[in-house]
Amino acid sequence: MTDSTYHFVVIDDDNVNNAVCTAAIKTATNGITPVCFSNPVEAFHYIEHEYLIAHENVPTILFLDLGMPEMSGWDWLFKFEQLPHALKKQITIYILTSSISSKDAEKARYNVYVKGYILKPLQKAKVLEVLEANHFIVNSEV
Repeated sequence: MTDSTYHFVVIDDDNVNNAVCTAAIKTATNGITPVCFSNPVEAFHYIEHEYLIAHENVPTILFLDLGMPEMSGWDWLFKFEQLPHALKKQITIYILTSSISSKDAEKARYNVYVKGYILKPLQKAKVLEVLEANHFIVNSEV
């Protein structure tokens, strides 16, 4: 992984989508590799117990799928709400989903921890938009 002033996490039970996200993020950031989880429970454990140790004061963009077994993206967000403020303020969450449901989009819009709603597949241009929206300096040649 390249040294960076920001970090990426992808949570999606589909390993193919995780590979697509990794490629888009690496291309948009000149080599930053996201931490990917196909199990949302493991991802939550990482955020809750290990994240601050490795990434204290490092802003993070987290892409979260909604439709996952064992723990949905909505369930994951509910648990995220219970975490300490210091941890939550470092993480910016974007829903990354194949759901075109207007109810899901509206629910995401009203969740204070969700900054955006992105339809799969994640593409380099969208990663650059996310970085720009979060005021990270990037080479924005699309």
